[in-house]
Amino acid sequence: MSSRFPRARRLRATTMVSVLFPLGIVLPTVLSRTALASPATSSCRNGWIVQQQSLSPSGLSDVTAAGQDDAWAVGTGEGPFPDTTLIEYWNGTSWKRIPSPSPPRKGTSGDLLSGVTALSPKDAWAVGGLGGVSGITDDTLIEHWNGSGWTLVKSPSPFLGGNELSAVAAVSAKDIWAVGGANVISAKGTATALALHWDGATWEQVSTPSPGAYNGLFGIATVPGTGQLWAVGEKASASFSSPTTPLIEHRSGRRWTVTATPAVSGGELFGVTALGPTDAWAVGGVGTTALILHWNGNRWSRVGAPHSTLLYSIAAQSITNAWAVGEGALLHWNGSSWKSESWPKSSGAYLTSVAVSASTSGWTAWTVGQWGPSEQTRSPVLAHCS
Repeated sequence: MSSRFPRARRLRATTMVSVLFPLGIVLPTVLSRTALASPATSSCRNGWIVQQQSLSPSGLSDVTAAGQDDAWAVGTGEGPFPDTTLIEYWNGTSWKRIPSPSPPRKGTSGDLLSGVTALSPKDAWAVGGLGGVSGITDDTLIEHWNGSGWTLVKSPSPFLGGNELSAVAAVSAKDIWAVGGANVISAKGTATALALHWDGATWEQVSTPSPGAYNGLFGIATVPGTGQLWAVGEKASASFSSPTTPLIEHRSGRRWTVTATPAVSGGELFGVTALGPTDAWAVGGVGTTALILHWNGNRWSRVGAPHSTLLYSIAAQSITNAWAVGEGALLHWNGSSWKSESWPKSSGAYLTSVAVSASTSGWTAWTVGQWGPSEQTRSPVLAHCS
């Protein structure tokens, strides 16, 4: 199914013309890359500091930061086919690869990690899928960091196949959510979205609305200080070939409900972030064109984007400081409009995730993904600015 478009959703999509997801739609195949725009100014004090790694072919699909010296990135690592899980940690000075479980596959596809969230230096979660057959995952995959190592945690895989988690978000240590879906027909006759909840002891499946014949959730975010959540994705009404439309679901209290979105035929959403009950953003695409939506407390509305390619992730630190990334795209919100940002590498960037952390000394933005002149030689890229 597609993080993300499995945020590895995004990585696996770069090498296959069709792979993951319930709707039979995977995120974009990256058969050619778009150069990042390079305007004269940057919202960062010293620009973006980029670290490219020689792990080829591999890539990173999600990043999270609990502080300026505490950040995690996850994805799919190098190695003999199939690929293995990849986890990296930022200690305030440099990125270092941390050993992570990569369970034996059930087929020819590799294990992947699509989403990560961190509550503290001793509590972080990563989610994704366990390798299956025909380029798709088979079972959900969840791993936990306890301050000294990553371990596997048992998780439900309710569908016949193609179970995969795309994103994860934490309200508290005993209230964590992961979303995704299945990219094959389920026992009920249709592919459907998947939501899992951690109560401090076990992961359990929680039902979510299914407004279409095919539904998938790719991104999730908490609403600070409320216990509420937003989840975004896509739905289709009748068949695999039916046009998709954006899907946004909201959790308040004990249930998930569908929230109305602008009618965008062919639209899908991959990332979401919230500053509060009246200020949230969601990004994705329509075909190969960027799609940005904003929530003002009453409704979602479309906002103009200065970039023409798909956006995969968004993060906001304040009403005047938000970031969105995608294929050849690095955008900044200044409180009134979205603008393209400068980037050290002229071309070949495929950014899959962005995060922002704040401290008494200021803020730091992080982005990860892949970079390289060809699909066969692409390697992880990590960057930060403040």
